[in-house]
Amino acid sequence: MRLTKPQLLAWAVAILVVGGAIVISITQRQQATLATTRQPERLTELFFADPTHIPSKVVEDQQLTVSFVIHNLEAQNKTYPYKITFTDTHGAVTPLIDGSVTLANTAARTVTKQITVPSGDGRGEISVELPTKQQSIHFWVERQAAE
Repeated sequence: MRLTKPQLLAWAVAILVVGGAIVISITQRQQATLATTRQPERLTELFFADPTHIPSKVVEDQQLTVSFVIHNLEAQNKTYPYKITFTDTHGAVTPLIDGSVTLANTAARTVTKQITVPSGDGRGEISVELPTKQQSIHFWVERQAAE
């Protein structure tokens, strides 16, 4: 297929070098196309599955269920590594679980894991993190000694 000169000019991208920087100029037709074409929103949702049942107090060394949802809206299949950690009030981080979930585009999955809250007293933060997306959710718990 051979393009005519007007077709080439209509779709040409002019690249100019200005003081060592590259400046890209697009035609008005290309600008209008970009401005009026719906681009898919690419994001990942991360949230607790049932936030009304998040505990505020736990007994040290107690098993605790953590359920969270990952929803893939990235317009492609994705694998999501995740980490669950416990951070005490002194900033000491205890890794609890590492895992990953592979989701098709638009799919969501609830991940339910049993964790053990580390020994100690005082408050602590339980976090679920998607490191590759730089997203996290968390909640605080008050640890109580076992009787």
